Amino acid sequence: MTTFADLGLSPSILKTLEKTTLKMPTPIQVQAIPHIMAGRDLMGLAQTGTGKTAAFGLPLLHRILDLGHPPAPKTVRALILAPTRELVSQIADNLEVFTKGTAVKVAMVVGVAMCFWMIAAIWCWMRRITCWTWGSSIPCAKSPSISR
Repeated sequence: MTTFADLGLSPSILKTLEKTTLKMPTPIQVQAIPHIMAGRDLMGLAQTGTGKTAAFGLPLLHRILDLGHPPAPKTVRALILAPTRELVSQIADNLEVFTKGTAVKVAMVVGVAMCFWMIAAIWCWMRRITCWTWGSSIPCAKSPSISR
């Protein structure tokens, strides 16, 4: 049986996982995490409740923590796009559990009004994972504050 430690996740992530209900990786996690840890693109398909957020979120967090230095100015460490407000909320909630005790912070953007506040926050906060709905990303991308 494969464990999270077998997948090569950092000790700080393993310590955080000990405090959660996640004890053993699910099949999607066992299959996805090594590919993502290696920097490969991946598209996974699994039923609801099988751990897809952890399958991409844990190696994402591992790679962010592994960088060991602050991000360059006006950069984001990770941008996660999801189609609905509910899914963005679910992803952000799960990632907040995984990032507890680290310098990595999770931000959620679900409306255009939040978008312009988030642009300023993204530039200021270090080690940020931002979860957006597609609808809120379009006006933000058209903002003059976003460089192309």
